[in-house]
Amino acid sequence: MDGHRPLPEDVVVDILLRLPVQSLLCFKCVRKHWCALIKSPSFIEKHFHHNNNCARLLVCNLKVAREVHPIVKSVVFSLLPEEIVPGVTPEQKTILQLPRITDFTCVAGPVNGLFLVQKKFYGYDVCLGLWNPATREFRSLPPAPFEIEAFFSHHDHQFGLGFDLLTLDYKVLWI
Repeated sequence: MDGHRPLPEDVVVDILLRLPVQSLLCFKCVRKHWCALIKSPSFIEKHFHHNNNCARLLVCNLKVAREVHPIVKSVVFSLLPEEIVPGVTPEQKTILQLPRITDFTCVAGPVNGLFLVQKKFYGYDVCLGLWNPATREFRSLPPAPFEIEAFFSHHDHQFGLGFDLLTLDYKVLWI
């Protein structure tokens, strides 16, 4: 007997909750059980709330094809539950380029760390997607399963992102 015993499950979970997202993504390959744990909605929620207590700042540089004011080119988002409080110094500053989505024109959020991005095509078609800067994953959203009234399709589209506590799901709102 080599005296090697696996760590109790609650200790493993506590250790994993303290790791940054990029490390968790690597540790999904260690064991199938860890992969299932890290992908589980309950672990994701615990990890988000555990790591949401420290002040962080996310700076995104949006590439703009046409000439615009320099302030428009650099957009600053807060990943804090509320706006950055005066006098609070972020413990972490991350500068990210929006991956594969540089031609998206609108960014809304964050809601639980997710951003809604929008791309308007010439005409009235709109493409929406969700971006998770922690995992650097982007997912296009399917088109709406309903037809838009002609009156509304000729006006500006304003979208928002929300989280429904009853269904525990994200909702895209057309305002």
